[in-house]
Formats: sequence, C-alpha cells, structure tokens
Amino acid sequence: MHTTLAERPMTPALKRKLTRVAAQPDSQIDFSEIPPPTEKFWKNAVRNPFRRRAQQQLTVRLDADLVAWLQRQGEDYESKLNGLLRKAMQHEIRRQAQFQWPICDFRLPIFDCPSPVLRIP
Repeated sequence: MHTTLAERPMTPALKRKLTRVAAQPDSQIDFSEIPPPTEKFWKNAVRNPFRRRAQQQLTVRLDADLVAWLQRQGEDYESKLNGLLRKAMQHEIRRQAQFQWPICDFRLPIFDCPSPVLRIP
C-alpha cells in the first residue's frame, strides 16, 4: 500500500490527471476545504531551507592577508566571505533602522515603498 503520492508509480492515467490539474488556472482551484493557518502554524514556520539566493559573480581587490585568512577557513572560503558580508549588511540595516528609516520588503514593487528606502533581502 502506498502512503504518499511520491511512493505511487507514475501511471499514464495519473500523468494525464496531473497534467490536467497543472493546466487548470489558479482561479478555478477550490480552497474552501483548506483551513486558515493558525497562530501555532506561524509560530512553528521556518524559511524554505532549499531556497537559494541569486548570486552574481564579482571581481574585487582584497588585501593579501585577508585573502590568506579566508583561504585558511577551508575550500569554501568564498561562501564564508559571502556569509561575513551578509552579516555585516544585516547589522548595518538594523543599525540604520534604529533611526526610523523606512524599510521595504524586497517582495514589494519599489513604487509601493516609501522613500528613502532600505531594501531588506
């Protein structure tokens, strides 16, 4: 007996049904049987651990001793540098937010944000 959809074999009939459902517009989906999320749901919620941020390749000049220190951190020193810069950025954003700068969620279009704006990634 199969307990999850992932354990069921992909039969041609199931594939046709999934294709039909995937083609259905969101406006036709019936959400009435789904209960609204409770406070307990949001209290236990976690960010998607599989989400990857978009990265951009960049060339920078760093002091030789800084590069040597980073490389001693291990093979993944580029990720270590990225993490250090992210912490510094978040610290600076929080510091500036103490001075009542308007903060805008990155998911909003820029025209919905007050000006000047701190964009939180």
